[in-house]
Amino acid sequence: FRMFLSKLNQMGFTKNRVPSCIAMVVCPVATFYLFDTYTHNPFTSMDFATQLLNMVFFELVALFLFGVFRSVRWALMVESAVFMLAGLANYYVLSFRSAPIMPWDILSVKTAASVADNYDYSLEPRAMAVLAAFLVLLVIESRFKAKALGNWKKRLMFVLLPTVMIGGYTKMVQNDTFIREFGLYDKLFTPTVMSRRCGNTVAFLM
Repeated sequence: FRMFLSKLNQMGFTKNRVPSCIAMVVCPVATFYLFDTYTHNPFTSMDFATQLLNMVFFELVALFLFGVFRSVRWALMVESAVFMLAGLANYYVLSFRSAPIMPWDILSVKTAASVADNYDYSLEPRAMAVLAAFLVLLVIESRFKAKALGNWKKRLMFVLLPTVMIGGYTKMVQNDTFIREFGLYDKLFTPTVMSRRCGNTVAFLM
């Protein structure tokens, strides 16, 4: 047991880094639930296996950002901030046209910006609560100061490996066999139902 602890210490997993390691697991999960809660209740609209599938993506993104910034604090805060804003944008798009953001909407950003002044941007109580919870999460994440150890090759691994895994993840959720066996809802003509049942992230990637 002592040898095992010694190996962990050599790898950088010291006692004072345990909270940061826990945060790297817990905070991306919290980000996922808040991101989806803007538009629906993920606990009731998705089965637990689908929730886990979404969580995996957020964990991979956190690992990628950790490799980029070499800091737990910045990795978690950037991920939460990006999905806080993306979720808010998706909330408004769903409110305006009764359909979530789709991949091809990226091509019409300029058109959307040109008519943006014609809409009402007030928030419902649930969306305000989610936004407030995101801000609390960002404050919590700012407390974790652990940084990556090791040479540049090891740090590069934290960038390349998650990148490859995110690519594989995307291919997987687009695979007809996986979709059928996992029981994902893939009816593209009902994107709102698709986002509720599969999660906003998985539905977008599908």
